Amino acid sequence: MKRLAADEEKVKAFAEGRGFPVGSVFCFDRVDSTMDVAFHLYEQGAGNRSIVLSREQKRGRGRFGKRWISTTGGLYVSIVLRVFDSEIPYSMIASYGVYRALHKLHLRVTLKWINDVLSQEGRKIAGVLSEEREGCTAIGVGVNLNTDRFPPELEGSATSYVLETGKTIDPVDFLCHLLEELFPLLDRAHGGEIEQLMEAWEREASLRGRMVRVVGDCGEVRGVVTGIHRRTGALLVAADNLIQEVYGGNLIYC
Repeated sequence: MKRLAADEEKVKAFAEGRGFPVGSVFCFDRVDSTMDVAFHLYEQGAGNRSIVLSREQKRGRGRFGKRWISTTGGLYVSIVLRVFDSEIPYSMIASYGVYRALHKLHLRVTLKWINDVLSQEGRKIAGVLSEEREGCTAIGVGVNLNTDRFPPELEGSATSYVLETGKTIDPVDFLCHLLEELFPLLDRAHGGEIEQLMEAWEREASLRGRMVRVVGDCGEVRGVVTGIHRRTGALLVAADNLIQEVYGGNLIYC
């Protein structure tokens, strides 16, 4: 696990130039998981909005503990939040930031509840998760950038920036694009604009009126999406003459 000073200086210079308050910036060549490192650094005193970036992960993970393929060339970053609100759906805020950053780079993508970013053809290009531990929330973001091939089991369901555009991008440069979108979104969420952000998220995801199944630990919900809850991000599904609020699970379009 080697720190990359040039990457750290580039991120710091960008944040300072934009006036973004950040804690420390830690960039590594390889880690097990940026989320695990983020929580460890929090325990060591890392400041609010400290950034942990790695060029590669050995044990990257997504939701439900699933493995996230983390070869060199992708973005693997976690952000430490010492100042946070447990009621804010940070993974949705962050996925919206990724969505906006990719749009700025002229890649047409869409949002999938609860925290994925997909190509127009429905292939996953990015995933986000957030975890809260005592005194800290960490946001983890994984974006497939320069991966030009995937394992056979993912070939039909995953894609990358290079496969969609034919162009490569340095992960540090993409991180700067992401921070330019994400930090103002976090400020808005903390400033009381969560309802406006969830309304925008719902609109960009084109969810309303779609027939879906949501499969989770508590079983399956099947029905028509009427929207998302404006504060919690819960999926609102009309089923059995009731509007059910669904807070987690795997969304499947019918």
